[in-house]
Amino acid sequence: MTVETTPILLDIRQDVALLTAALMDINSVSGNEAALADAVESALRTIPGLQLVRDGDAIIARTELGRPERVILAGHLDTVPLPTVEGSLGTVPATWESGVPGREPCMDAEPPT
Repeated sequence: MTVETTPILLDIRQDVALLTAALMDINSVSGNEAALADAVESALRTIPGLQLVRDGDAIIARTELGRPERVILAGHLDTVPLPTVEGSLGTVPATWESGVPGREPCMDAEPPT
């Protein structure tokens, strides 16, 4: 039996804090980032002039404007699995602290290598 899921639609024109919270609420634990990749790809396809390449759950978006230089923004879509030790919540929805979306106990952030 195949279970169909409703595609997640992201409004990339909304307030950046609301968009961040919407992104954080999509399950994207390592190995399970397809739904987030699908949502990001669908949202980026609404922007005129972007060329998209999808490689598994990785997405490359670029312009071809003929400019001599480009800016590169890089990141990853998966998140660290939630703790499974006794007393952990097991699920951590996006929260608002001082008006900034975040996730407890922490967000996965690594400097570029």
